[in-house]
Amino acid sequence: MIGSRKRVILGLSALVVVVAALVPATAPAFSIEYEKHALDNGLRIVLAPDPSAPTVSYFTMIDAGSRDETKKGATGIAHVFEHMMFRGTEQYPDFDAAVAPMGAQTNAFTGNDMTAYYVNAKSEFLPEIVALEADRVRNLVFTNETFRTELGPVKEERRRWVDEDPYGYLEQRLYDLAFDRHTYQHPVIGWEDDLEQNMTFNDGLQFKETYYSPQFTVISVAGGFDPEQALALIEEHYGDWEQSTITPDPIPEEPEQDRHRTDRLVWKDAMIAPIVMMAHKSPAMQFVTKDYLALQVVDRLLFSNSGRLRQRLMVDNQLVEDVDAGAWGTKDPSLWTITATAKTGVPLDSIQRVIVDELERLRTEPVSREELDKAVLGFKANRIYGMDKPSSVAVTLGRYTIISGNPENVMRELKLLEALTPADIQAFAQTYLTADRRTTVTLIPKAESQ
Repeated sequence: MIGSRKRVILGLSALVVVVAALVPATAPAFSIEYEKHALDNGLRIVLAPDPSAPTVSYFTMIDAGSRDETKKGATGIAHVFEHMMFRGTEQYPDFDAAVAPMGAQTNAFTGNDMTAYYVNAKSEFLPEIVALEADRVRNLVFTNETFRTELGPVKEERRRWVDEDPYGYLEQRLYDLAFDRHTYQHPVIGWEDDLEQNMTFNDGLQFKETYYSPQFTVISVAGGFDPEQALALIEEHYGDWEQSTITPDPIPEEPEQDRHRTDRLVWKDAMIAPIVMMAHKSPAMQFVTKDYLALQVVDRLLFSNSGRLRQRLMVDNQLVEDVDAGAWGTKDPSLWTITATAKTGVPLDSIQRVIVDELERLRTEPVSREELDKAVLGFKANRIYGMDKPSSVAVTLGRYTIISGNPENVMRELKLLEALTPADIQAFAQTYLTADRRTTVTLIPKAESQ
């Protein structure tokens, strides 16, 4: 569920040129032009103007997600509150009606470490967007009635994406098994019992009063706008917003995992292919640490289109319908997860053996310099191509501000990747890709006769 942003030297229109320049892994560093500011009340602001863009993307990011749900019985409250933010205020009682004249695109998402709301519209509407979003985050109408109303759609989302989805169902079990104390153990959408019966209106009110406060808010803006005007508008609408005086609960520290944890689940019907999820405890993603950078390279070495594991499982041995891996950037150590869906008749044990064999190969054999450079180049190209519109720039800069504390890390990350050596990759594998840091869960279809 992924710092403050700095200035860059290129507008979005130049990104393709930059990618073309990345032939050697040591090509000039990519950068984005931005400014970062902070108001006296702690509100952080990142502004990334691009005169070539006719639109603007305005992100309001709250430095709190499911990780911050420390109260027993209130898991999922960050996501419930995301839904609440579309209920309206006294000034704008109907949020959808307020944005309709702009022809804007609006939505939100909740992750482990943050909650984000965005409005994408023509640049001329920036003054209206700032006024609307400042009013929404400060003056939301929050009642027991509206809170209970929004629980309904959240419960339905959980049914759709966890109870009725084999991948969501298996992932929920994976995290529950892999963690003992840390709040990453529970799903972002929350446990079913909490949504159905344990969560209270006061839980929501306390979460709002704690985290919907300037010291936990980042405003990230990208696209075609005047940064001086934008900063003045933000100061006007947020400058007198008072900080919360509530101190958040500490996040429980996760003890070191010391054994391979496994579980085998059976799906409710026979209409799925068998699935294996294998996860290893991964480093906190501060974006510029050597362990984090090495993980990005390992992920590409194994799972790019020509990656070692993808090649063996999908092409050479044709064991799986699909295989992928990933780790969402998190403030604290979390999981790097491999997910493989078996072809008909292929036992999951044979897939797991291939995965473990390739992980062991990384531990025992240094990768070649050529393979390392190719992985670094691929990561860079994906990152740069992914910053092709204002919304991508705004969300990336805002996310790095929250997770790593510095938007400059968007650029530093790509430069520091160039310094990695084959020995660094092997050291990462020897530390993290071990059996005692591994959690494996499998899901098989229900037998036809059952």
